[in-house]
Amino acid sequence: MTSEHTSETRRLRSRTSFVLLAVFGVAAIVTLLTSAVEPWPPLVLAPGLIAGLWLLSQWHRQVAAPIRWAVLALGTLTWALGALWELTPLGALAFALPGALEVMWSRQARAVVTLLVLTVGAAAGALVVVTDPQALWVYLGMGVLLTGVACVTIPDSRASFDLMRLQDERAEQERAASVDAERLRFSQDLHDIQGHALHVVKLKIAVAQRLLSTDPDAARRELDEAQQTLRRTMAETKALAQDGHDLTLRGELANSVALLKAAGITVTADDAGGPRRKEFEHVAGVVIREATTNILRHSDARRVEISLAPGHVVISNDGVIGVPAEDHTGGLANLRSRLAGVGGRLDVSCDDERFTLEARWDADEEEAT
Repeated sequence: MTSEHTSETRRLRSRTSFVLLAVFGVAAIVTLLTSAVEPWPPLVLAPGLIAGLWLLSQWHRQVAAPIRWAVLALGTLTWALGALWELTPLGALAFALPGALEVMWSRQARAVVTLLVLTVGAAAGALVVVTDPQALWVYLGMGVLLTGVACVTIPDSRASFDLMRLQDERAEQERAASVDAERLRFSQDLHDIQGHALHVVKLKIAVAQRLLSTDPDAARRELDEAQQTLRRTMAETKALAQDGHDLTLRGELANSVALLKAAGITVTADDAGGPRRKEFEHVAGVVIREATTNILRHSDARRVEISLAPGHVVISNDGVIGVPAEDHTGGLANLRSRLAGVGGRLDVSCDDERFTLEARWDADEEEAT
């Protein structure tokens, strides 16, 4: 992939981060407010809570183990001091966040859960000596509750994100496969045009060399035929490069829809029908093919809309990656010159996160009818 994640995955990651930090951030604020009967309790709880929220903000990537363990140790200490001094039961949040993240990141989740249980048990055993047992059960119960909630919500969010990322990677691979298939089709057409012609020219030149000393007129004829073959091959190659070989509008439309759907893109095609001149059908097919290639190669499109009618073709997609419309000019200069040849024009625009390519020309009386 050309970037770490596609735009859809980045949006999901941003939304998930916002929700997690908003929910647990509000819980942290409530924790500090409920402990603020005196100035010093928030100072005791704040470092562990801040460290836990920072670690939560890294939920979508892998944090180094020493850093995770340090935050977990700080959170355990914060929870223990909160219980020892009976500051607020919500202080267990400083332990719950790094504990849940450690369970999610660790490859040996069962061992981590056992370690967390032993840690809480040891802390509770040590505190029961110096703390009211009834109050301790409140602190311990809140710690178990908050840790359980965090162990459910955070890994579930990560699983959803990973699923979306894998889907985007698969779509990107399908896009690449579609582009490769189009390149293969072009190379096969080029081989069909030039392979046979070059072989014929090689044979005729060889024949002309053998006849040059015995029959110059026959040798000249062979060379003339070789020259004609080369001219015809050059014309066919130019037509292939300009997509000027046999081209049908509905064939190109069907091929483009198939390629886009194979890449996981939803396609809506609106064909108004009606009689069309040959030059309209040819240029419209070229526009559809070029637009399809650009979508597959240069966008993160999820939806594509193709509209056909006498006198215009409009192709739009939602895969804009923050590039101004004037920068989406790769391969479009040829389309502009082709449209100018039939009295048309090409308009390109980017707005509301949609990229639109619109080809227009004056419809003749037959098309208007």
